Amino acid sequence: MADRTDQPHERIMALAAYARARRDVGFDLGDVARDVPGYGDLTDANLRKKVQRDRRELTEAFGIDIEWSDEEQNYTVAPPVFTEEEWRALLAAAGAVAVPGVDHAFVSDRAEVSIAGDPRLCTIRDAIAERRVIGFRYRGQNRRLRPYAIGMWRHHWYVHGLDDEFHEVRNFRLDRIAANEPSIVPIGDPEAFAIPGAIDPAVVFRMDPDAWGDDPPLYAFVRVTSDAVPSFLEEFAESEEWQRTLGDTTFRIEVRHYEAFMIRLLGFGTTVRLTQPPELVERLHNWLRGQAEER
Repeated sequence: MADRTDQPHERIMALAAYARARRDVGFDLGDVARDVPGYGDLTDANLRKKVQRDRRELTEAFGIDIEWSDEEQNYTVAPPVFTEEEWRALLAAAGAVAVPGVDHAFVSDRAEVSIAGDPRLCTIRDAIAERRVIGFRYRGQNRRLRPYAIGMWRHHWYVHGLDDEFHEVRNFRLDRIAANEPSIVPIGDPEAFAIPGAIDPAVVFRMDPDAWGDDPPLYAFVRVTSDAVPSFLEEFAESEEWQRTLGDTTFRIEVRHYEAFMIRLLGFGTTVRLTQPPELVERLHNWLRGQAEER
């Protein structure tokens, strides 16, 4: 598995885990450079700056204070010390809640983290911790949800849980929840449900159809006009720039769900053009002809 500690949130949470493991004995910069992935290649000055910056991120985003003792000449993690259950949930988040520049987040179980921004996130976080059902209006309908997690996918917040009416686990996008006050309300008593132990944040908040499509993988080449590039990259975040021609940019995308890919592509209208491979282009043309004949 590739080392991802070059990513800031991965490195920060590695530091948090290390600080907790050594909470009784403390540690210094040399220990960090030797033992914590992501810090070992830095000069002394840059190491000190990066550790200081990461300590600040942990304090601001999670309320985790790693303090320096002049008397002991080492760092220690300040109380409160989270339980094993809380730390498993927190580390599962990969440090992504309220950390600038991170576009995937996860809060589950009783992890006591601080979430900046929309107060509805705090309402959901508290309901998860208390195991309380929440109610809200979603696309004109009243919904009751047993919330398991909150997270972000492509710059939008979602709540993940069991829909009481349909008895299905679903994701609800927060900006589609009615904005009346209060828009999300706790219902009933605490400890009303249990959170399944198998929730994987990398799965529940990864909603790109290609993540779960089972068609034989193909590489699609899509030419995109310059004005549509930002919105295209937001929709197809994992696409790879392949070529630039006369102001247009061609992107390469691995496709594992053909029909979903074509529907998403058609949403861009004439600003995009599928150029390769021939079998996918033909499939798109046939699909469009079929839609026209049905009308």
